Amino acid sequence: PRDGVRWSEAREVLACYEAHGLPLPRSVSTMFISDVSDYTAWMWSKWFSDPEAGRLSIGRLVEECIQKLDGALQDSSEPKLSLFSGHDSTLVPLLAVLGVYDGAWPGYSSFVSFEVAEGPDGKVLARVVYNNEAQALSGIAKEDPGHWVSWEDLKAGLQKWIPSKYERECRACGRGAERDLAALELASTLGGSDK
Repeated sequence: PRDGVRWSEAREVLACYEAHGLPLPRSVSTMFISDVSDYTAWMWSKWFSDPEAGRLSIGRLVEECIQKLDGALQDSSEPKLSLFSGHDSTLVPLLAVLGVYDGAWPGYSSFVSFEVAEGPDGKVLARVVYNNEAQALSGIAKEDPGHWVSWEDLKAGLQKWIPSKYERECRACGRGAERDLAALELASTLGGSDK
């Protein structure tokens, strides 16, 4: 970064100070921490709402979740519960590709769950729950009031986020992502457009 500050890393350190009740450095206020967190959340939401960045950053996890759920639905010997552990920085791109990222940085112990159930008509339904709240997936599939959607519709809606040739797509990105990041930071610094 031009100013020498890696804001994502600064947010991480400052959030740890705050979460553990440690005294903040003299020049740092809770308002500053909030501002850094807001900026980082904004920056990450821009990165990962981009189809290429979303696909390459979290698409393989999306694919694995779909495979695990499909396996559990189709084979009674498959585990009915799969747990994946990650960081807050894993949740941001996942929430972004699901279309439910609210722009706030995930707090400690945040989680996302994919739930499946049999509907009254015998069809498999699914929903996404973030920190105990079912999420509206209207951008992915038609849903009912409980935010349940057809499992097949959810899978179909998530396909665009799964890279078909991950290694090839990553190599093709090369330094382009770094240029995009620099452009976003410059636009933000100058108060310009977020496009």
